[in-house]
Amino acid sequence: MRRAFGLLSIIIFFIFTSVSIFINKNWWNILNYTFSKLGKPALALSPWIFSVGVIIGGIFMSIHGFLVISHSENKLKIVGGSYVILSGIFMILSGVFSDGTKSHDFIALSTFLFFYTGNLLYGLGSYDKKIRNCFITIFIAAIVGLLLPIWPSLGILEIYGLSLVVIECILIIYEKDPVLSLK
Repeated sequence: MRRAFGLLSIIIFFIFTSVSIFINKNWWNILNYTFSKLGKPALALSPWIFSVGVIIGGIFMSIHGFLVISHSENKLKIVGGSYVILSGIFMILSGVFSDGTKSHDFIALSTFLFFYTGNLLYGLGSYDKKIRNCFITIFIAAIVGLLLPIWPSLGILEIYGLSLVVIECILIIYEKDPVLSLK
């Protein structure tokens, strides 16, 4: 269960986001808007729903980072877990400073960058070569995806980024524990 908090964070985000999309279905479209618009007070109906989901998701992501640290067997994984905690904190801040505030865009982008960096470091610290290679590949895919102008909208880019987060969370769930493997 301790390894599932990252995935649980994303599930919580998607539940609240889905409710927000349903409430705002008259205007919100993934091809025209980012998810953050669902939390913009001047635009969305009940923007607090989206914001609360982001905040709760961020809390769970921070817990995930703490659990990664507490069960890490080397310094790279500990530093990686620290970055995941920062990602969770920035996710919380993303819910507090909704779209339209001066700091929102920086905070939202930093959430992803801290997460990808943390998981790259976590992956580099893995004793499992396949896991390590997967995390390196996902980090490269995240950077390339961010830089390539292939996305029809920022909302689609967000879905791509969140998909990579889900894959990384699943990899952590299924990574073999080297301490248990030695017994």
